[in-house]
Amino acid sequence: MRRTAFATLLAVAFALALAPPARAGGDFNGDGFDDAAIAAPFDPVLGAPTGSVSVLYGSGAGFGALSAPPSQLLTAFHFGLVPRQRDDFGAALAIGDFDGDGFGDLAIGIPGRELASFPDAGAVGVVHGTPFGLDLDRVQLWTQASRGVKDEPEPAADVAGRGDELGCGLAAGDFDGDGRDDLAIGACGEDVGAVENAGAVHVLRGTKKGLKAKKNQLWTREALLGSGAESGLLGDALAAGDFDGDGFDDLAMGGWLTRTEGFATGAVDVLRGSKKGLAAAGHLPLDPVTLLGVDPDSFFFGNALAAGDFDGDGADDLAIGAPGTDVAAVSSAGAAHVVYGATGGGLDVATVESWDEVAVPTGAFGSFDQLGSSLAAGDFDSDGRDDLAIGIPFADVAGLGSAGEALVLRGGPGGLTALAFEAWSQDAMDVGGAVEASDFFGYALAAGDYDGDGAVDVLVGCPGEAVGTVGGAGAVIALYGDEGGSGLTATGNDVLSRGGTVDSTDGLEGVPLQDASLGRALAP
Repeated sequence: MRRTAFATLLAVAFALALAPPARAGGDFNGDGFDDAAIAAPFDPVLGAPTGSVSVLYGSGAGFGALSAPPSQLLTAFHFGLVPRQRDDFGAALAIGDFDGDGFGDLAIGIPGRELASFPDAGAVGVVHGTPFGLDLDRVQLWTQASRGVKDEPEPAADVAGRGDELGCGLAAGDFDGDGRDDLAIGACGEDVGAVENAGAVHVLRGTKKGLKAKKNQLWTREALLGSGAESGLLGDALAAGDFDGDGFDDLAMGGWLTRTEGFATGAVDVLRGSKKGLAAAGHLPLDPVTLLGVDPDSFFFGNALAAGDFDGDGADDLAIGAPGTDVAAVSSAGAAHVVYGATGGGLDVATVESWDEVAVPTGAFGSFDQLGSSLAAGDFDSDGRDDLAIGIPFADVAGLGSAGEALVLRGGPGGLTALAFEAWSQDAMDVGGAVEASDFFGYALAAGDYDGDGAVDVLVGCPGEAVGTVGGAGAVIALYGDEGGSGLTATGNDVLSRGGTVDSTDGLEGVPLQDASLGRALAP
């Protein structure tokens, strides 16, 4: 009997060890299927490019059954705003359970929103989930003028400059371990002292009633490192993950225009979570010159970020896009770097590894491919370790400029590996949509289990995709993971667009409009 019980315990432990990491995705209606938000930030609402967001609900058929509940179309109107040109509604998206009710809530960045006559001051809208999906009557609107929020909206330092751009980047994570997600919000155009566009990150706390400004935090690189930090666009990329395995989410903040010796090397700052939220103690600054031992150059390090447990050790690892990196004398071919986390220790800079089109021969290697422009992590092959999808949106495919490609690296006991890597494009069999110049396949990526089979799926944004005769309307391709262990597959995939006229695809609410750029931002 004791032996049987022990064997049962071993079996349970083994099953738990191989269970897919519970990370990617967000479920707005609590039906067990991850849902998704797809932005068209240049959608010409009221005739001007202001932006909109489509919400899709997962099902046992993924996104192949768009009827229960139907897709939703969100605009500035839902937050009591009149859409204005260059709002960039949906430029950033994040999903988190901010009120702890078990239903995912959606945060939408509106960084171009004018406020108090200050252009590009920015705003963030939040819509709460319910058993029936997102409740468009239960919303919040946050700006730097909201009561209790630190700092305030400011004009650009000069006429041609940028405003604060609150909402340029978003990430949801439980930084204080109270069971409710908090929201990190980038204000990448924030001036800090004499440093223009240094950038800053606000953190709003999750409560039973949703996000609150009480005990909110404001982070700048200058405050963390001193006045010589020369930060640039801090908060334009954000990612939450538990890098030290202590049960509190940590936050990685990218500032891809941070300067070193006059070059836009870029940098990433990592803050640790605690019972009191994010803390400066244990702050880890990362930059390519120090981390990689290279001479300064315009790497745009930190342009994209993703957290995932690639080696299955229980601590998240951090993937960092550096799309401006020159590779083998090829300009801006791009690279992605991974720093591995460890339980009790956090991110270990000694573990850094780099991936580019020389290390992984995708066949699309060329100038200005900009590998690392987007990143998404998830367990696509159900082996208990996260894999990494890397966008190469400006890659030439079949001789067509900027058709775009996405690379997938598998996770393993030693971390990511190029063995059995996958290179996806619209030139691949059954992916959907014709490969065309300037489709920008891979411009944005998101990962979630949209069909509920236990394997994580990937959404690939193609914001330049023509829908029928409408150029630049944009589309999104869903590639589904295989619970059998083979990874992503194009079999049964979905091509999503408004109007449903790309390869007889699944139509979203609304109609395709010129240069709307659907798929330019995605969540989760």
